[in-house]
Amino acid sequence: MDVLRNILMALVMLTVDFTAHAQLKLNLFAPDSTLISFDVKHITADKMTESDMPVTFTYGFRNTGIRKVKIDRIVTSCSCLYAYSDKEVLSPGEDAVISVRFTPKGNPGKIDRKIQVYTKGDDAPVATLTLSLDVENGMDLTGRYPISMGHIRLTASVIKFRKGVAGTATLRFVNVSGRSLKFDCDRALLPECLRFYAEPVRPLKEGVIKISYDPSSGIERNEMVVILNGISSTPSKSSIKVILE
Repeated sequence: MDVLRNILMALVMLTVDFTAHAQLKLNLFAPDSTLISFDVKHITADKMTESDMPVTFTYGFRNTGIRKVKIDRIVTSCSCLYAYSDKEVLSPGEDAVISVRFTPKGNPGKIDRKIQVYTKGDDAPVATLTLSLDVENGMDLTGRYPISMGHIRLTASVIKFRKGVAGTATLRFVNVSGRSLKFDCDRALLPECLRFYAEPVRPLKEGVIKISYDPSSGIERNEMVVILNGISSTPSKSSIKVILE
């Protein structure tokens, strides 16, 4: 009787050991054992404006599984994002990068966007990346600044004064170049009765031009021209007309 019991116990132990070994083998080679691990899954971007150029953010990752993995598709939660991987297939231990390009134009406000990464054969995403953004309203350059003169756009290119009455006119402009801008007028051609000042501005920032009229300062004409220098435009296309009425 004891011999029979020992035989049965041995069979049970053998079955358990075989089952555990088989389960371990299944676990080692199960399809869902292949994982990708990201360095960072969430990025908070610096503040920007709608007028800024598209910006690209990168998420580094690695195949931490035991078999090759294929990036099947990358789905974003907004058409303002374009995402792609620099590698389609990764061997175990291999690194890659997913790049996400964001276009701020038309997407103002504080927003969070998702990027979902799918591998071949998986119905659910293997990773969800997030991108937090703070986008300020952009400038309506054509509406608010209809006059284009090289590196700047102005609200107007004609100013008027009452003849014989001193005064100062202010024109607003925006620097549309990619660098800080400081410009002046052609002082040699500036009429004696006029004074000119232009505010230095950084890229995509607003500034003011001030033109003052002093009838006691010299010769004047009913129509005069102030030619701007330093804005990368020809004199014929960088002139402000001053009219005395």
